[in-house]
Amino acid sequence: MRKETDFKLMLFIVLIVSTAMVVSRSARKRGSIKIEGNNIVTGSESGTTPLKEGVEVFCTFVIDGDTIIVSDGTKVRLLGIDTPERGEPYYKVAKDYLIGAVSKKRVVLKFDQRRRDKYGRTLAYVYRDGEHINAEIIRRGLGEVYRKEKYVYKEEFSRLEKEAKSKRFGIWR
Repeated sequence: MRKETDFKLMLFIVLIVSTAMVVSRSARKRGSIKIEGNNIVTGSESGTTPLKEGVEVFCTFVIDGDTIIVSDGTKVRLLGIDTPERGEPYYKVAKDYLIGAVSKKRVVLKFDQRRRDKYGRTLAYVYRDGEHINAEIIRRGLGEVYRKEKYVYKEEFSRLEKEAKSKRFGIWR
């Protein structure tokens, strides 16, 4: 009797795991983004068409104040900003803001000239309901301008950082 119960339990577990794998594979095919060479392409267009500006994705997880994970597992680094690292003042505040702004929500990614960083993360400007999240982080003083590279919003981000400093917001207290 025990062997029969163990067999049924194992069969049930295999069935559940198999179903989960099929569902996961199906979800990855819908709306996923992949990087091929220097191009970012959507799952349905993979290998054929470069991704256009303004791609809508679902944010599944926030790693820290400037990095998220989208539904297909792609790590996205918010372009042009640098927020405090774990253990530094305002780390949790920046991360909590980003969680509230984008976690478990649909967001739009827009890209600049450079599409990936040296760690292989996708670089993007993140928008939710028309709000530029990267800029909002700088405006609130939750991060600073990333100055090591050129990018479209560098001047705007520098202006927002200057305002945050003058108002002593966030990290500028």
